[in-house]
Amino acid sequence: MTFFSILVPFASFLATTVIGLGIWRYQLIAQRKYQIADEALAAADQAVVDITSIRRAISDARLDVERHPDAIPVQPWAATSARLQEASPHFENFVTAMKSVERHFGKEAAKPFHELKVIYDRICEAQNGLYFRGAPQRMYPTPEDVRQLEDWKRTVEDQGNADPITLKADIAQKAINERFRKHLHPNILRLFLPV
Repeated sequence: MTFFSILVPFASFLATTVIGLGIWRYQLIAQRKYQIADEALAAADQAVVDITSIRRAISDARLDVERHPDAIPVQPWAATSARLQEASPHFENFVTAMKSVERHFGKEAAKPFHELKVIYDRICEAQNGLYFRGAPQRMYPTPEDVRQLEDWKRTVEDQGNADPITLKADIAQKAINERFRKHLHPNILRLFLPV
């Protein structure tokens, strides 16, 4: 037996092992990216649904009073608060998905998630400011307090077709869909190359 007759099988075994481990590692990373993309898309869709639902709570309560005049009317603050409570666990999952996206895809990919989170936080802040103001602000409002009150109302209530908050949420959702849908349906090159 010569040295080359031993070296060739060993080298081919070593090369096959390294290539196999590299492919296996790539498959694990691709699977993890698929899972994160799937979770991120689901969390973003639910976040936009919740934002829309929270902002339509007051108009839905008014519509219920029109449909059922004999029923006890729901106060606007109670309708919005109930929907905020329903959305709270969804936004906890949303924040978890946002952190995973930031960790695995980078800060640039997580920007639309942060925009949706800012919208939700702004709605929560407006709800608190609108219905839980201090006595001096309610009794003796300054012009700034009146302006702030109107801003909070526009934030908590849906403003129709030209609503800037709804437009921002839609733009963020569209950016998330464009960024992460490609991970759910990879092209044929991604089966062979780590693209």
